[in-house]
Amino acid sequence: MSQIGDTTTSSTQRIMEKDDACSKSLKVRLVILKLMKREAEVPTADVRREVLGSASHHDD
Repeated sequence: MSQIGDTTTSSTQRIMEKDDACSKSLKVRLVILKLMKREAEVPTADVRREVLGSASHHDD
């Protein structure tokens, strides 16, 4: 393998990792927004229970 090929691969991986981190933080923000909307309707204890339950199930 040439040096150039190795550096290209690693930089591509770094870019993909950054994109992955960005998409994860966006998902987290969307979840928080949904929960904030729900919290207006549902008692806090129920929301907390739902958050804990869904967090363990939907983790990919």
